[in-house]
Amino acid sequence: MTHYLEALSKARNSTFKKIFITDHTLIEEIWLSRKMDLTLNNGYVIDSLEPKLLTYEEDAFCVLVPLPPKSSLFQLIFIEPFDGWTWLCLFLTISSSFTVWWMFRGRGAVDSPLVLGYGMFVMFLGQGVEYSRRNRLVLVILLQLIISMIFVLSNAYQGVITSFMIDPIRDETLKTFDEVLATKYKFLMNQLFAALINDTEEFKIDSSRKIVRFNNATDTFSSRILERKYVIITKCDHAEFYISNKLLDGIMLLDYYYLLPTRLLSSFVRLEASHFNPFLQMFQNTMDLCFEAGLPYIWKVFEFQNVVSYYKSTFNDEPVYLELKDLTQVFSILVIGYVFSTLTLLAENLFHRHLKRIKLAYFARNLKVKAYHISHCRRKLPKDVKYQMGALYYIIHRHQKLKRLKPKRMKIREIFVRSKRPEE
Repeated sequence: MTHYLEALSKARNSTFKKIFITDHTLIEEIWLSRKMDLTLNNGYVIDSLEPKLLTYEEDAFCVLVPLPPKSSLFQLIFIEPFDGWTWLCLFLTISSSFTVWWMFRGRGAVDSPLVLGYGMFVMFLGQGVEYSRRNRLVLVILLQLIISMIFVLSNAYQGVITSFMIDPIRDETLKTFDEVLATKYKFLMNQLFAALINDTEEFKIDSSRKIVRFNNATDTFSSRILERKYVIITKCDHAEFYISNKLLDGIMLLDYYYLLPTRLLSSFVRLEASHFNPFLQMFQNTMDLCFEAGLPYIWKVFEFQNVVSYYKSTFNDEPVYLELKDLTQVFSILVIGYVFSTLTLLAENLFHRHLKRIKLAYFARNLKVKAYHISHCRRKLPKDVKYQMGALYYIIHRHQKLKRLKPKRMKIREIFVRSKRPEE
């Protein structure tokens, strides 16, 4: 409008001087002192008897609604599939499996918390069950718990994959202001809209949800945009300007908000003019001719064509569904887990055999069995002595096998004495 009035004044060989007033309380004082012939501020009404200049320019209030959050892949896999009952069942199965695994392994087999945590992890993968002839009942219970955990996880992931292929990942955007009123958002509006809705019953907004914090567009977008907790109601020209320009710290408005298609309290702009303005009738006649020629619509499109193109290219109102490329990421994670679990099974079996040899060698090196224990029957010896004797037999057998001797020809007492000689 300012550029239009400047061009009109230049065509009429008249002067046009702009005065910027930031304080609204000074408008009436300047107006009454006849220092201003025309005001472009249609948000402040001085006197209803003043003449109005009809510009045929539509003005309304636009609503900016926070964008609904889009679920990430981490949320789809680890957070959203699990409700309260699923988390409870998963916690009970994991704790029960951990307890049974700890009882199955025995306290003596767990040397450090690291070994305990590793055993719990491989047990959770279903590859940490040792095959043993002992504790068959405990082994069956452990397998049942692992099967129950797999059942809980499979149901959860099948549910999330099916639901998000049918329902959108991101909630659908709102289309009308009545839908916005049905939400729990609080409203951040300017003083003019707050004053207008008090006089009309078209929009009934609860007083607890109505927050009036700003008088211009700068306060609107600079303080509350990152919170995504408020519905911003401001003038449409302010909203369109800030959509096409970056805010503070290089923030784009469309990354956090979207513009509601419907406009509120739309009307034609009427500018207040002075009684003694000699150009009032000339301005009005020119406005009528421009409206009949369709120039206001052309100016409007030309002024905001970049805004419309950027808005259409940036904001996509279509619902977002779970695609096949997202499922490939999920299944690739599962394949990696199965490969890792298979390697864990092979490593565990090899390490278990090697660990037995290390333990036997450890007991053989630290053997302190007296000579009279050898002459007694092995059945009368304690269990720890029997285990140490078995370790001794194993070490001597390996030692003689390397020397290509026959350990069967040696007596037990000779074996014991020979094994003690190097230490002595």
